[in-house]
Amino acid sequence: MGSTLTEVSGRLNSRLATVLKRSEVVTPDFAECNYKLTCASCAVRIDERITLPQISKEEEDLLANLGYTDPQFRCSCQLRLTFDYQDKLIKFF
Repeated sequence: MGSTLTEVSGRLNSRLATVLKRSEVVTPDFAECNYKLTCASCAVRIDERITLPQISKEEEDLLANLGYTDPQFRCSCQLRLTFDYQDKLIKFF
């Protein structure tokens, strides 16, 4: 299966998970915990050029328990869009 690039857009300060869900580029079970940080179904790998906010201990533990130890893996429900995201890549897992 090949990969494709899809451009999505959202309002500044919107949750990344909300933007991705509205764009319909993710599966229906994406962010199934409704942003409560209990499932990591919204885990994404963020482009290294994006400056990420400090990760919470809760998010870090959740991701680590699922094998996501790279610091660029984050739960998209915990990230808000900034100008840093413009023209960058986000990979879904």
